[in-house]
Amino acid sequence: MRRSRRDILRTGTAVGLGLLLPTASGIAAGQQADDPEWTAPVGSRVTSSPTVVDGTVYAGSGDGTVYALDAADGSEEWTYTTDGTVISSPSVVDGAVYIGSDDGTVYALDASEGEEEWTYETDGAVRSSPTAFEGTVYVGSNDGTVHAIDAREGEEEWTYGTDDRIFSSPTIVDGVVYVGSYDDTVYALDAGEGGEEWTYGTEASVFSSPTVADGVLVVTDGSGRVYALDATEGTDEWAVDAGAINSSPTVRDGIVYVGRFTGGVRALALSDGSEEWTDPSLGQVSSSPTVAGDVLVVGSGDGTVYVLDAGGGGVERTYETGDVVESSPTVVDGTAYVGSGDGSVYALDAGVDASSDGSRVQLGTLGHHGEWASTAATADGGETTPTGTATATPSDETDGENGPGFGVFGTLAALGGTGYLLGRRGEE
Repeated sequence: MRRSRRDILRTGTAVGLGLLLPTASGIAAGQQADDPEWTAPVGSRVTSSPTVVDGTVYAGSGDGTVYALDAADGSEEWTYTTDGTVISSPSVVDGAVYIGSDDGTVYALDASEGEEEWTYETDGAVRSSPTAFEGTVYVGSNDGTVHAIDAREGEEEWTYGTDDRIFSSPTIVDGVVYVGSYDDTVYALDAGEGGEEWTYGTEASVFSSPTVADGVLVVTDGSGRVYALDATEGTDEWAVDAGAINSSPTVRDGIVYVGRFTGGVRALALSDGSEEWTDPSLGQVSSSPTVAGDVLVVGSGDGTVYVLDAGGGGVERTYETGDVVESSPTVVDGTAYVGSGDGSVYALDAGVDASSDGSRVQLGTLGHHGEWASTAATADGGETTPTGTATATPSDETDGENGPGFGVFGTLAALGGTGYLLGRRGEE
């Protein structure tokens, strides 16, 4: 089987991380790891973030295959094999699954049977996670281009070129597409025509996926800075250094949550970037957090999925997997769905009667659940436009998410960006 650039980078990364970061599990002495609801082995490592819609979990795998699993027990419903590693996370809208592959292709598959509906070729690996909204699929590619694709026919609607590859997954709010690029820039583009609304230069590559809440765009870069920008104008609200970051943010109830490559999760006030809390005990975090009810769920480089108190960061539950967890979880009806580098998808009890309700999942970035699928569906009688106010109280809906879901984000697009981050530094 063909080895992707990511696989090669991972070989070196595994050695490097042993020197740079603690490898011991973050589970405290005497603390018992919980048992999963189910575990579904797939062909290879799962960096793709699961999406859960209508009782089915969708995720990609390092073996190049897209898997559809029964959300109740993890049994296989169907598979579809591409010609490259699948790091991209699925977007499931209007009965179709949209996902990218390292073979440079965006695929549209029937959500029920897995049959191919169309393919769309780009000139680079597609590690960005597509975001489908009202008949258009938006996605970035390593060819440095944002592609807008007709969701029904697979034909190009418009493209916008940046100056470097795009690993970030697009977020669509109020008719604007927000996406980052390795050219150290955040872009805001008109969703209908692809025209540039504004750009913002960052201090380093933007491989994380932006999120929007209360009119504020939040994004991170490779330097470890978290930026808050006015979503309409692209002007500064605030920026803080949070330590090396390889994770996409999510926002709920005025709090920004982001994982740190240097270890743990940090919570910041959306209003001014001040620290609410930091839990540094989780090990290296490339997974993008999700919040559901009063908990936060995130994966770690120590192979553990942590359930934290969203209000203060204390560990409430832990689940051990067999390898690093870069996939971003989605919670649906109290069950967290997430992939692991051990080649399995896990269903875990999050200990809440809620679904993911942070901005990343609510806006369909890097995995999502059924609430986004309904919002993003083609409008027959009227438009349903995301307003960037995904800070609502916990959802009791019963469908899937980024679900399992989010992507995100993507991802970072989904953010299996660990190898890319270190690889990028090695190139500079």
